[in-house]
Amino acid sequence: ELTERLGDVFSRSMALNSLSFVQLEAGEHAGALEAIERSEEIYRERMETGGESEGWRATLRARALIGLGRAAEALAEAERAAETARRRGMNWQLPPALLALAQARAATGGEGIVEALEEAAAVARRHDHRLAMARIEAQREALMAAAAR
Repeated sequence: ELTERLGDVFSRSMALNSLSFVQLEAGEHAGALEAIERSEEIYRERMETGGESEGWRATLRARALIGLGRAAEALAEAERAAETARRRGMNWQLPPALLALAQARAATGGEGIVEALEEAAAVARRHDHRLAMARIEAQREALMAAAAR
């Protein structure tokens, strides 16, 4: 409701992106998925492309899907997020997308967990993305254990 009053598509979409992020941090995966899907819908209704936040929205959606146990969907979305961020040179979006990719691969029992995690760390270090590095390091042990299985 509040986002409707913001007016322009960018502000509304960014508000929903932020809501989704906060809900993910609180473990409210269903609400996060609803918010990010609404953000994507609002943006795509008005614009012909996914815009500068397409990779970020895909990352948030992948994280929500992982939290809901929908690992196969999460994997496809995380792959899209990483590819989109990489193709567009959106280096602020790439480490979180790659971390989500590593998490989705772990959730599906797939291969390439270590590679995604290491690429995420390398990009974060190269661009001095400290928050991304902290998030990657917080997940490293669990993801490395999943990769070893």
